[in-house]
Amino acid sequence: MEVDTTAALEPSPAAADASGATLPPHLERIRSRVEVGLSRPSNTAGTYGANSYTPSGYDNSLSPALFAARLCMAVSVLTDEELVFDMAGLDAPLVNALRRILLAEVPSVAIERVLIRNNTSIVHDEMLAHRLGLVPLRVDIAALEDVPPPADGEDPTTLPYTSANHVVLRLKVRCSDVPGAPPDAPPTVRYKNAHVLSKSLQWTPVGDQAAWLTDGVEPVHDDILLAKLRPGQEIDIEAHAIRGVGRVHAKWSPVATAFYRMLPEVTLRRPLASAEASTLVAACPANVFDLEDVAGRGGGDGFGVSVARPRACTMCRECIRLPELAGAVDLTRRREHFVFSVESSGVRPPVDLFRDALDVLVAKCQVVLDALDEVTGEGGGAGEEAAEVEETGGDEDF
Repeated sequence: MEVDTTAALEPSPAAADASGATLPPHLERIRSRVEVGLSRPSNTAGTYGANSYTPSGYDNSLSPALFAARLCMAVSVLTDEELVFDMAGLDAPLVNALRRILLAEVPSVAIERVLIRNNTSIVHDEMLAHRLGLVPLRVDIAALEDVPPPADGEDPTTLPYTSANHVVLRLKVRCSDVPGAPPDAPPTVRYKNAHVLSKSLQWTPVGDQAAWLTDGVEPVHDDILLAKLRPGQEIDIEAHAIRGVGRVHAKWSPVATAFYRMLPEVTLRRPLASAEASTLVAACPANVFDLEDVAGRGGGDGFGVSVARPRACTMCRECIRLPELAGAVDLTRRREHFVFSVESSGVRPPVDLFRDALDVLVAKCQVVLDALDEVTGEGGGAGEEAAEVEETGGDEDF
């Protein structure tokens, strides 16, 4: 169930700069809203230049203190596999950076090497190895080290695998007839091990791994189909899994999906007659609007309409296509308010994945700050910036 957290993150009508100055309403709408028109969206490009609004007396630059003061977050959905939360007070480039990091730079563990002792199934060795690599594994990733990258010209298959940087899983399955099974029964009834599932992967500790990998190693899902066998066919393999990131191969991406959308805003621009209200409610496929009994509240005859579920709006624009509703509804998206969704593949909780994405982003910023210090011959820049943010306080509860 998703909780509407919009009201908790409702910003002031016009965001103030560091000196408290605000923009006129028409410029603030251009700065903070994306217009959704009948034929296309407009005002889609953000304004990030520090001096973009200098003639109006507004400083559009962003300091760490101002960023920390504007940023607010609220979680609306949190399960073992899904995280949905609102982020307000930041721009799309930063949100998109977090999305890309989640997809490509947060590490997980996946099968990299497959040693095939015997495979008499109809699945080719290469295809079987590929399918095994895509099986998500649940393992304490912090306990494992990274396999050192190969040097220039070095064969990657010669890299040293040790008990500290990889885990081993065995799969040994042979299909046989089930005595007394009806001849017209499904193959899963007539044959033993007709379907080879991911639950057949068994962890084989290397060295002293059993002592410190206390939660073991197992597939996230037990029912992933790897191959189908018939009597006499056999699969006997040994799989080696290591840490990696999604930018090397998608099998290491820890999320099934990570995406965001700007918060939709639906505003009624004029009062509607009863017939118009009914038409508007019927036209919306996302059920954004509700009818209200205006007469029952002493406000007039018939029914009115209210924007009951604006977050459900998909900007399909059905509400502004009808000629009889021309000018009745205003559709916009908030440029600095995002609904962010993270769906884990199950290898780790989504909250942990997002925290790791933040750590990766901080490390990238540190690299840039260090490079700037080296170029300018100055030191301590990164520490001063961090101290300034820390003094303003932060959202440490997330």
